[in-house]
Amino acid sequence: MTTHTPKPWKAGLTAGVPNGNILAGIGQNGEDWIAAVKPFSDQFHANIRLIAAAPDLLVACEAIVHASKLNDPALGGVAATLAEIAISKAEGATGE
Repeated sequence: MTTHTPKPWKAGLTAGVPNGNILAGIGQNGEDWIAAVKPFSDQFHANIRLIAAAPDLLVACEAIVHASKLNDPALGGVAATLAEIAISKAEGATGE
């Protein structure tokens, strides 16, 4: 299975990143474009935040699945925290 570009991904709302671009820590200069989102709709900013949060959302989902398979309340709490952080990033609450 092919893996995705490692996180962190940054949205165009982050200082120093052009509006509408999703960047990640790869490439010769330390960052490369993952995607470009054109500002054609009212959902533009929400869309780029959601795309930039994708790796964090994946980690949270994997943790939730793992915790549920083990039926471990402690792991469930960690998974819930990861999910809350990822959701905050997707919603723009973290400033990323």
